[in-house]
Amino acid sequence: MNIAQCQFIRMQSSGFTEIFDERIANVSSAIECEQLCLTWDSGNCRYFTYHRGTHMCYLSHTSPRTLNKNPLQNYDLNLSSGDLEDCIQFKLKCKPDRMQIHGASLKMFSGTLMTKNNKIVSCEKRFFHVYEFDAEILYNECGMQKALFPYLTFSNLVMLKEGSTELITVKDKLLKVVCRIHNDLEIPPVDQHLSFHLRNEDGNITKQILAKNIQISPQLRSYVTQPRYTMEVMDANRNPAEVVQIGDEGYLLLTLHDKPIKFSIIDLFARDTQSDRTFTIIDSDGCAVPNGMLKNTDRIDKNHLQLTLVFNGFSDEADIIYEAYAIPCDEFCGPNSCNKMNSIKNQQTKIKSRVRKRRSVTTQSESRLFELSGDIYAVKSSNKLKLRKKSWKIETESNDIRPKSVVTLYEQSLTDVSDSHWMRQQKNPEIVGLSRNIDNKQETIRRLSRS
Repeated sequence: MNIAQCQFIRMQSSGFTEIFDERIANVSSAIECEQLCLTWDSGNCRYFTYHRGTHMCYLSHTSPRTLNKNPLQNYDLNLSSGDLEDCIQFKLKCKPDRMQIHGASLKMFSGTLMTKNNKIVSCEKRFFHVYEFDAEILYNECGMQKALFPYLTFSNLVMLKEGSTELITVKDKLLKVVCRIHNDLEIPPVDQHLSFHLRNEDGNITKQILAKNIQISPQLRSYVTQPRYTMEVMDANRNPAEVVQIGDEGYLLLTLHDKPIKFSIIDLFARDTQSDRTFTIIDSDGCAVPNGMLKNTDRIDKNHLQLTLVFNGFSDEADIIYEAYAIPCDEFCGPNSCNKMNSIKNQQTKIKSRVRKRRSVTTQSESRLFELSGDIYAVKSSNKLKLRKKSWKIETESNDIRPKSVVTLYEQSLTDVSDSHWMRQQKNPEIVGLSRNIDNKQETIRRLSRS
């Protein structure tokens, strides 16, 4: 949990100077003392006290509430204190068929997450002694509200109750969750205005339209129907690919046609348009499926994401369409693998700016109401990719060589059939050489005997 997003409950004229892990001298103000608590490297600073008379700052990892101490009982005009709230942070992740609610608590949490409609509990899930919890709600269950205009939207009200009581308490939290699913959403103009200028005379009869031809603003004239995200399939040379062979490497280039924001993709799969078979490459959590199809992810800039792929998954020829959902993301983007995602996320959480919000104790009810929303955008490759079997050129060439060599030997045998002695020499050079040596020796013996 990133406690930098939690809030301090600040109190004036009260605090504890005997509860501290570190005492810092020569601190100019309570604001500086709070900043020291925010940037404390020895742990999670949950409580600070500042003394104006001595300019001392007291930092502690323990809240007085855990020690059953009430700061109001220790009244002193020179004291200022801040207590880190026992907050719960929520995150909403929208998926094509469900929404996922993630909660992280500063302290150990036990309670119930439920959806209510007209005081009727539709769904509920209980958690016991956890610091983090997840709950998934299908779009067609738990009283989910559905809207089709201007785009497909699912919304619900979710209540989080701490403890086992059914009574409404100050610790209960209400969440309004909204997921918007954009199916190749067009980029609409920011403003659209249409104005008429008319001249009326006696009898309320229109005599003239000042603008006979309605002028369309340049913003509307430049409005072109196109998806917010596009996906292009490229070969190993980064050229648009239409036909590839099974096992070849290539790229998927995703482009955002809007203001630059970081984005990632989920539910990336390849679909054969002929048989409707599919192979998942990235799952709904943004994790790469370990089938070897996704090799690498390269974020070129905030508007372009490049995936290195192996065109595989289908044993025979197929016509492939790649489909996915693009999601805007802030803290983390990168669908390489779950392990890598978690490690990068932890690193970014550590280096994130540790600035907590300060709030007055009178605004405590604001922390009970939350509104979470998310958008996902459908994207698919612009053209079909023809996947073909790899042609085995080496085997074809070797098969071509063999018949040629047979013909050569056959022609050679026909040419040399008249000279059987030469053929024997070619076929049996060692035997021919030995016979010649024997003939030479016999000739030498004859010459010696004659002499």
